[in-house]
Amino acid sequence: MRKLCLLLLLIMVMLVAAACQNKQATPSPDPVSVDDNLQVTFTNVSFSETLKSLKNKPMRKVHYRNQAIVLMYHEIKDSGQPFALSSADFESHIRMLLHQGYNIISIEQFEDYMSGKIRTIPDNAVVLTFDDGYEDFYQNAYPILQKYNVTATNFVIVKSTDIYNSKIIPHMTWDQIREMRSKGFSFYSHTYDHHRKINIDDAGTKIGALASPAYNREHKQGETREEYRARIKADLMMAEELLKKEVSNTRSILAFPYGEYSEDTISIGKELGINLFYTVEEGMNKRGATLISRINAGVPNLSAKQLWMTMKKYDDRTLKSSYKFTTLGI
Repeated sequence: MRKLCLLLLLIMVMLVAAACQNKQATPSPDPVSVDDNLQVTFTNVSFSETLKSLKNKPMRKVHYRNQAIVLMYHEIKDSGQPFALSSADFESHIRMLLHQGYNIISIEQFEDYMSGKIRTIPDNAVVLTFDDGYEDFYQNAYPILQKYNVTATNFVIVKSTDIYNSKIIPHMTWDQIREMRSKGFSFYSHTYDHHRKINIDDAGTKIGALASPAYNREHKQGETREEYRARIKADLMMAEELLKKEVSNTRSILAFPYGEYSEDTISIGKELGINLFYTVEEGMNKRGATLISRINAGVPNLSAKQLWMTMKKYDDRTLKSSYKFTTLGI
């Protein structure tokens, strides 16, 4: 009996020892586990470390669906010019967009959605556009956009790229444009040479050259409608032909200089295969529109928070409750 008790005691000791070894061999869980729904598991990690991991995770809120915001920029440089945004401010815009859950899509994907060629676009879709074709796009904006692996479109004043002019702000060369196009960026028309104002009456009233017949004050005579239509058609055709020749464009898209246009401008554009026309009027863009609204994001010193507050006005309040702005990731 005594021997039997000793034997049972020895077996129990061996079983306890084996259990301890198995426990030590079991791998410990990751310090923090965060799934797609932001469900957090805390183990042996401090609260501050956990909070830091959450801060680096982009927001997943749906701001809007099957719509798109188009942002408009001009110059990206530290010059203090009326339409210039600093490189640092521009980069903060991109970081904010990505962190707050916006999806930057190409203008081509946007056009396909607007025309009905594709059924959907990502939630919170944003299109980045630049006007005028300034060289600082290549020098300053392009490296930032590449850094964050996002694309943009530049509407170029085609004559200013095709013919060098030392008296104006430097514009991109065809070689620079071709380099960027090979990296997924796109370039469309801001007219050939109609980014200028013209007289429209004897009082000297000026308006964008696309938007109205011109008036010659010296000869006291204005263009006929036929002459006006012929002038703007020749300009738009020249721009399209050079863009096809130099960068192999297969689409035609137009941004109105100064945002000014007429019904004749639109009808002639459509004759030339242009289906989307970019304005400077602020708003949200829904499928089927041909006049595209844009938010002016290139205002000097415009902070990421100020831009976000403007964009937030277009949130679809029926989708999900909003949340406060955070500087995380900016």
